[in-house]
Amino acid sequence: MKCKMRFSLEQLEKVKLFVHEVMRGAEWSKKYWAGSREMTLKAAEQILAWCQEGSIRKVDPILFQFHVLALTEQYATMDKELRFMLDLKDDEVMDVDLIVSEVTQLILRGLKP
Repeated sequence: MKCKMRFSLEQLEKVKLFVHEVMRGAEWSKKYWAGSREMTLKAAEQILAWCQEGSIRKVDPILFQFHVLALTEQYATMDKELRFMLDLKDDEVMDVDLIVSEVTQLILRGLKP
């Protein structure tokens, strides 16, 4: 989760390019989804195991992964608005550690059984 969050904050243009491709219908990227689906299903197995052992509350493991993606990618797509709200200029550095910590805690607390 932390890696994905950092990537979204530090590689804004790459994330925006991907999001725009998907929003246009994903004609180019669809051919790569099979490999991505395998990784998603493997991660889903681990999430289900955590649910079954009671480490986290019961969640749909596929939807949960998309919730994380949606939340983290939003920071890249909404970068300009976030900077405005935080009163940061384009050349000012965001507190990435604070954002990563806040998002991580939000997600982890939401998973408590």
